[in-house]
Amino acid sequence: MYLYQGKTAGKEFLRNLDKSQRDQLTIGSYTAEDLDGHVGHFLTGVEANPEPGDIPNIKFTLRITKRIEEYLAWRTHNLPMSKADFLRNMIEEMMASDDEYQRYRNTREDEL
Repeated sequence: MYLYQGKTAGKEFLRNLDKSQRDQLTIGSYTAEDLDGHVGHFLTGVEANPEPGDIPNIKFTLRITKRIEEYLAWRTHNLPMSKADFLRNMIEEMMASDDEYQRYRNTREDEL
């Protein structure tokens, strides 16, 4: 995570990084009022030892309607997360609450 204060302060650091390095960062600005929220959100998503499969690295194209895009923009406007992060979180919640999927995962893990 790389947060910079204000609109442009600190962005010069990013110029020293190549695209692959920037792609591994969550980049955003903060104010004194919302800094705790940004850091809290980041720490909530950090696991001590994430499994390789838990790090988003598969690109997936999803075509959505204008209405869905408007909702995602509206919903994430005041959240310290991107639309993609929001959708990933929603899918993770669905996976965790899907009993049939959990049984399937448990069966697969027992086979390994």
